[in-house]
Amino acid sequence: MRNLLMILSFLIITGCSKTPSLPMLTEDAKIVAFGDELTAAPHLMAEQTYPALLAKQLKRSVINAGVTGETLAQAVKRFPQMLETEKPALVIICHGGYAIDPINEAANTQTLEYFRQMLGLARAKKISVVLIGIPEKQPPHFAPADFYKRLARAFEIPYHGAILSKILPELQMMDAEQHLPNPQGYQLLTDGIIEILKESKAIP
Repeated sequence: MRNLLMILSFLIITGCSKTPSLPMLTEDAKIVAFGDELTAAPHLMAEQTYPALLAKQLKRSVINAGVTGETLAQAVKRFPQMLETEKPALVIICHGGYAIDPINEAANTQTLEYFRQMLGLARAKKISVVLIGIPEKQPPHFAPADFYKRLARAFEIPYHGAILSKILPELQMMDAEQHLPNPQGYQLLTDGIIEILKESKAIP
């Protein structure tokens, strides 16, 4: 009975949760897509990447700040200079340059700290952030690490944890050689980001 009540409480809480609101993006707002090879998409033409698709659909400037093969430790060093140079109104963080270690808890703590540093810096500069969760587990159990949701709640930022979990397991949406989304997969990712931007009231 106690377990049932706990489950019902969880469903009520999650069912009532709302996407945090962001300031409305102005027509001249600059957006930065910050990440690793998932964002850079080195296997595709520039116009097929999700930042380019997002720019076309939003009719706003979207900078592709993805770096192929970058670790999270490298990303956290690059992040401050990127904010200083680009001065974006919004940053979309989609970075998987880390590994969750079931044994080494210290390594997991460091991963969390790297994300906290980037989110904290963006908040200090009053820059909006959308966080995209990257699945950590292998098929058939694709799911983002739990810390994404915790970070999103702690920093009160919009978070999309389902979209890549839908794309990465689907062979028709993936480039078989590169193990990255194909143009169809990136269009779905773009649609998911637009969805979360609408929910957060960043766009109409």
